Amino acid sequence: MLSGCSSTAKWEEEVTDYAPYIVTSITVSHSPNNIHTIDLQEMSSKVVDVKDRNVRYAYSSLRIYYGKYASPLKNFKEFDDFDLDSLDRFDITWLDDSIAEIGVYRFTENRERVVL
Repeated sequence: MLSGCSSTAKWEEEVTDYAPYIVTSITVSHSPNNIHTIDLQEMSSKVVDVKDRNVRYAYSSLRIYYGKYASPLKNFKEFDDFDLDSLDRFDITWLDDSIAEIGVYRFTENRERVVL
């Protein structure tokens, strides 16, 4: 949170220093023989409240990055309308070195676990 800035121009300058996104890795998994890697990441985007001079980050999307083991992961599948707040966990099960299943578990209102 920013507060006590002497001018709007100074505050706007400080706000631009904030990263537009924050990336949080949820889990990383490697294939059985370390051929491929999957990295599930939560993307949060910057929200600027000009009136209150406040910067916060709000959930934006879930990205599943994939690629060769020990290489930069550039390929991803993005899910924009994915509510991470109600999720219990993710399970990644490799069927072989190229195919993986990702299990997504969510709690219901009764706190029962369901698979998505």
